[in-house]
Amino acid sequence: MNKALVACLGESEPHEWTREEAIAVQNHTGLLLHTLLQKLRNNWKPYSGDKDQSEQHDTNSYGGNTDCFEYKLNIFNMYCSQLNFSNDEIKAKAFTQMLKGIAFQFYITITTNQVIVPTFVQLCDVIRSYFETNEWKRARLTEFNSTTLKKVNSNNPTKSLKDCMDLLVDKLQQLQLGLSAPFRTDSHLH
Repeated sequence: MNKALVACLGESEPHEWTREEAIAVQNHTGLLLHTLLQKLRNNWKPYSGDKDQSEQHDTNSYGGNTDCFEYKLNIFNMYCSQLNFSNDEIKAKAFTQMLKGIAFQFYITITTNQVIVPTFVQLCDVIRSYFETNEWKRARLTEFNSTTLKKVNSNNPTKSLKDCMDLLVDKLQQLQLGLSAPFRTDSHLH
């Protein structure tokens, strides 16, 4: 469709499209979009019910209150980039591929019976503002500040101190993703 629009803009004389030409461009665009979405689904969703692939989908998908949207969005954008999805319209149509659980249910609620389909940026803003409220941000910061080696050690009495230290670092790094931008740097961990 983009090539067709560029061709239209480059015409010295306006060309009135025939019905057949319009249908051909629409069919080509639909096929292209279908192919691109299929590539994303194949890279995003579990392929065959394999436990490792299913866990990867759960890890990479945004589920709402317990996840950090920015982090999951970065993963989604990385996949889109690898598949040459640079168009926000295509990303908006593929957006559901990064959602799970209540985030997916919320998406269905806000997009059902919409006359105007939200843009990719609008979808991101709505999801972010609905789930990542000031209360959510405060809870993440509180949990980050209260996570200590002593707590991790007492919650994992059978693990060695080294293993508990690894768990602590993993937990802090995960929590750090949900903090405000200035707190997401490694210097904040020190």
